[in-house]
Amino acid sequence: MHWWPGLWVPAACVLLVCLLALSFLPLLVLAQEASVTAELSPNPVGVDEQVSLVITVSGSGSAQPPQIPKISGLKLVGGPSVSNQFQWINGQSSSSQSFTYVLLPETEGTVKVPPIAVRVAGKTYQTNEITLRVVKEATGQGQAPRRRSPFSVFDDMGLEEDSPLRDRTPRRAEVLTVAEVDKRSAFAGEQVTLTYKILTQLPIIQVEVKEIPSLNGFWVEEIEVPKNPTAANRVLNGKQYAEYVIKKQALFPTTSGTLQIPSATFALVVRTSSGGFFSLGTQESVFRKTEPIAVKVMPLPEAGRPPGFSGAVGNFKLESVIDRATAETGQALNLKVTLSGTGNLKTITEFPLPELLGFKIYSSKSNDQVAVRNDVLQGNKSWEYVIIPQAPGKERIPDLKFHYFSPASKQYREAGAPGLDVAVLKGKGGSVGEEAQTVILQQGIVKRGSDINYIKMSSRPLKDRSKRLYQSAWVWVGLLAPLLFNAGMLLYTSHQARLRQDVTGFRSRRAGRVAEKRLAEAQACLKGRQYNQFHSILESSICGYLSDKFNLPQIEITTQQIKRFMEERRLNSHLAEEVTALLEECNFARYAPVQPDGANLEALYAKAKRAIVRIESEVR
Repeated sequence: MHWWPGLWVPAACVLLVCLLALSFLPLLVLAQEASVTAELSPNPVGVDEQVSLVITVSGSGSAQPPQIPKISGLKLVGGPSVSNQFQWINGQSSSSQSFTYVLLPETEGTVKVPPIAVRVAGKTYQTNEITLRVVKEATGQGQAPRRRSPFSVFDDMGLEEDSPLRDRTPRRAEVLTVAEVDKRSAFAGEQVTLTYKILTQLPIIQVEVKEIPSLNGFWVEEIEVPKNPTAANRVLNGKQYAEYVIKKQALFPTTSGTLQIPSATFALVVRTSSGGFFSLGTQESVFRKTEPIAVKVMPLPEAGRPPGFSGAVGNFKLESVIDRATAETGQALNLKVTLSGTGNLKTITEFPLPELLGFKIYSSKSNDQVAVRNDVLQGNKSWEYVIIPQAPGKERIPDLKFHYFSPASKQYREAGAPGLDVAVLKGKGGSVGEEAQTVILQQGIVKRGSDINYIKMSSRPLKDRSKRLYQSAWVWVGLLAPLLFNAGMLLYTSHQARLRQDVTGFRSRRAGRVAEKRLAEAQACLKGRQYNQFHSILESSICGYLSDKFNLPQIEITTQQIKRFMEERRLNSHLAEEVTALLEECNFARYAPVQPDGANLEALYAKAKRAIVRIESEVR
């Protein structure tokens, strides 16, 4: 092969032109005019489905995340999720940036999404108005489109629909949230137990309560549920589900009529595929809301209502006891009345103590030990009275009665405590009445309104009252105090405003200290051999630290997202892999527990602490 010297010059020119074209490529991209579009998917959408609002900015400049206004008929529950695209095809380049928000329909009908303002390179652009049709049930178009995660090492092409390697959005029927009550009709004051559950055919990684509605017309008591719930098998509409109880509340209606329990919204992180040998699997954030529930509340019947009824509903018993059965006149006794049982004990404030002839009664003090046990509000409430016998002889504390309404029998019942006998002895100085009469007879003095009292002269010199009002220092203090108070409030308000403007920086600066406290709880679990709680607390420590440090919603802190936002912040890639491995190990231990090993748990704790220290040192 022979090289001709004359061919070197054209080849060098071609190479130079290519290099110049590549160097001017960013300028060509920047020269493009920006355009902003908005799209809702799916459309139409079922009232029980979630819809994605995607705002795409094409062209030059970096866009700021748009502020989504309040949209009537839609509830914003997640976002924005930001993605960037760049293409160069046949010498033509293009770039775009997308912001994805998740919304939930509230009612059926047509929803108008107004134009949304987007700031791009200092200019404001408006999206087009979009019409969304919300139907009662999901249609074939209502299924959210499948998409492949940018972190998946596998392509969806050629894979079956249910392949574990395929990355897709979970169907509505695969993950459900339901709200259930133990009764749809109740009397006013009767307990109604509300339970929130997850029915799933896919592994659940994380659950977050996005919105629990205000329950107007109910007295609400929280019922504790296990932090790591156990799955129960349930068949719904012919399909097999794993059922998890995630929240419980004891409701006591305070008024009659039809009361509504509105929908609650939950955010779930679902594992959609198990992954391959070199993959951690894929995860997807989905939002679900429960159906509203109507509870019919019946008023307490008027027929048979006793005169002393105070509104107690449930099943109760009454006890009374006195500290001693013998006392002298003027000597204090302690009378304790205890009401125990199941029902709305917390709404009972006073006990209607009858008149006690022969005793002087002083104010009582109350004490209650009321809690939810076995999903029922129960316990006891006691009142202690100080009573003083006035005259010697045999006194009797009468029978005590307490009226309540029993929902089981739908009748008014009476709880009673038998009377108590007290033997009152004459005190050393006689009874109180006799002693008072003796003193009056001995003195023989009756004060009248026309009598002149003795004047007692003061031993100290009289004060000079001749000063003018404006000469008093207190007058000037009173005038200047409002001015100083207003000036202080102005400085305090300005300081609080500056702090609110830097909420992100505040969270980031204190992230390390908060994480240190959470890790201390995990270490306490190790020392106490509470291994079943260790992994849950350690995982929440890492996720909470990343959320505070990088100002991210905790629902987005998943193993699939960690690597992305760490790379965006130019952190060490090995550090990102170490953090994801820690979370995966905690997840595995929580949902597939094995025999705990103290040494391994100590090593896992040390890795987590070391990872947080390294992130603190690299991010300033």
